[in-house]
Amino acid sequence: MRLDKWLKVSRLIKRRTVANEACDNARVTANGRTVKASYDVKVGDVLELKFGEKTVKVEVLKVADNVGKADAMLITTPAGERVLIDAATNKQGKKLVERFRKSGIGSIDAMIITHYDKDHVGGADQVMEKMKVGTVIMPVYDKESKQHTQFVEALAKYPPQETMELSTGQETVYTLKSGLELPIPAAHESYYGSDEENDFSLAVRMTYGDTTFFFAGDAENARQKELLAEGNVK
Repeated sequence: MRLDKWLKVSRLIKRRTVANEACDNARVTANGRTVKASYDVKVGDVLELKFGEKTVKVEVLKVADNVGKADAMLITTPAGERVLIDAATNKQGKKLVERFRKSGIGSIDAMIITHYDKDHVGGADQVMEKMKVGTVIMPVYDKESKQHTQFVEALAKYPPQETMELSTGQETVYTLKSGLELPIPAAHESYYGSDEENDFSLAVRMTYGDTTFFFAGDAENARQKELLAEGNVK
């Protein structure tokens, strides 16, 4: 897949035109060398993106036009701190752990579960069983599913150093030792209608240099309006 398309699909850069511009201005490298937007991205590539005076470094774990329904995003800071946002399905969670181990990753500073759909929480028990997890951050709402039960059981069996549960209307700011702050607001309401679960999603905001990344789980219209009203999303 072309680099400009991969940057958009992976959500590192919102628009393909912006990805093209970054490549044209020599702000993207692959495996230590400057590359153009036409570069063919491969699994195992290490990409570095310059945002102002800061640099984001990522390793390519998968190349696909459709990344699938499940969500899992690993953020690694220049200081080596790691935050995992969601953990995909149970099956994909096993693959996540295998990939982390191959990359020499044995611990996660924080794991944030945005909500309890099986394609977000399904692999969380695998992560806690096989890796050291510092903090687990999660929303508070009722859920009956095999995946949620496995997650709760793993919390008891492999307890993290800290557990943070965010109820309706609450917000926390998770701060890494490097000083990087992640504001995390919970849903404003306790009821959004019969098909409500996606709107219980926690949102995660990260600002790095002049660029802000925003992860909103599966937030739908009602939740999106809340986040827009907070004034931190445009």
